[in-house]
Amino acid sequence: MFGTITFLVDNVAEEPFIAEHGFSLLLETGGKRILFDTGQADALFYNAKELNVPLTDLDMLILSHGHYDHGGNVAKIIELNPLIQFFAHPDCLISRWSIPVKANPPNPIGLDQQDKEAIRNLPEDHCHWCEQPVEIMADVWITGAIPRLNPFEDVGGSFYTDEQGRTPDLIRDDMALWLGGESTTVICGCCHSGIKNTLDHIISFTGVPQIKTLIGGFHLFMADEERLLQTVSTINDTTVQDVYPAHCTGEPAIVVLQEQLQARMQRGKVGLKIRM
Repeated sequence: MFGTITFLVDNVAEEPFIAEHGFSLLLETGGKRILFDTGQADALFYNAKELNVPLTDLDMLILSHGHYDHGGNVAKIIELNPLIQFFAHPDCLISRWSIPVKANPPNPIGLDQQDKEAIRNLPEDHCHWCEQPVEIMADVWITGAIPRLNPFEDVGGSFYTDEQGRTPDLIRDDMALWLGGESTTVICGCCHSGIKNTLDHIISFTGVPQIKTLIGGFHLFMADEERLLQTVSTINDTTVQDVYPAHCTGEPAIVVLQEQLQARMQRGKVGLKIRM
């Protein structure tokens, strides 16, 4: 109903495609071509070429949040598509650091300067800052900032807005995309907001509890068992039928999802499908 979704960048890939730590997919629907995130480095253009998917004539570019592995090719995409409409939360431009261990050097994880400048140089009517839910075309929505209401979900790492590690980065710019209509498909970039927070936000806004498909990075690779089980419980409580875990979900989380959802099927409930 909504056209096609093509994965262009993921942490795992089969030949002839290449993998990298990053995420990007192309949504083609209603005569529009929408690029959701741009990966980190070369995989986007290499895989697109292998798939014979042109990265010109794009109508929209959505940045799920301002991390290097989701916006690494923003400047190139804008250069190839000077009329593109860009959607992101304004915090995507802030400085960001990862400091998993305080004794180790901090790692810069924000957008490169060239990508930030390309965004800043966009014409005003081509740059759309999304802090609240916004419909970018018929039945295609961006969440805007997602409220953090569930205490078991955190951002999934030691992230800061300063190199010294004084100010935690709550990654308020984390956004998801959803497709409405008869059923709902949710696409996450990293889901730093948490799956439950994200789904609760969408359901609360739309008033429609039916979610059919969940796609993307779920940022569970550092999650403890309690969070994994509560995440599975969240999915069990919805009408989700298809789950496509990618990017930062993590193999341990995928195993837990598979085990728990298989048990759900054995109990006679409608089973979810875990697809890679």
